[in-house]
Amino acid sequence: MRAKYSSTTRNEARKALRGPLEVEVGGLEDMNRFHALYRHTADRNEFTGRPLSYFKNMYLALNRAVPGSCTLYLASHEAPTWPPPS
Repeated sequence: MRAKYSSTTRNEARKALRGPLEVEVGGLEDMNRFHALYRHTADRNEFTGRPLSYFKNMYLALNRAVPGSCTLYLASHEAPTWPPPS
């Protein structure tokens, strides 16, 4: 499966496995936290991101159609610091 990914992605995945990575299952109440990181990524990589409502609507619609079909995972390396303190 990993062979399908670029060498950069494979290296980043290996690096993540070596470090303390904490993954938590989020829900609709965590969507704002996800979207803050998504917006930051969109700005950094210069692409037009979708609005928060897009992700909330998709999460709700998918889970309404097939309960449990859409899960939000949030990962943090070391101490969770996102979104950054204001």
